[in-house]
Amino acid sequence: MNLVTSSTTAPSLLRLKAVLQHIGVSRTTLYRWIHAGHFPRPRSLTPNGSTVAWLAAEVEAWINSKPATSGGISGGAFGSDALQAA
Repeated sequence: MNLVTSSTTAPSLLRLKAVLQHIGVSRTTLYRWIHAGHFPRPRSLTPNGSTVAWLAAEVEAWINSKPATSGGISGGAFGSDALQAA
């Protein structure tokens, strides 16, 4: 899965809904991982921090850093073993 297109010059940003779809966990789990330092922090898009987004390259790097499961299911973050470990 390639979240970042090579033809863009500006960093690609992902909003919360897209991040949750890519990693396959709940909002609560995502924010628990962020607070524990297991997932990249979002970037503030507004001065008061009410709108945030993640750099697609950081999310993709996180997904690629997760080992494939040994149960025949590959895909890094989508395997249950990788989710339990994070």
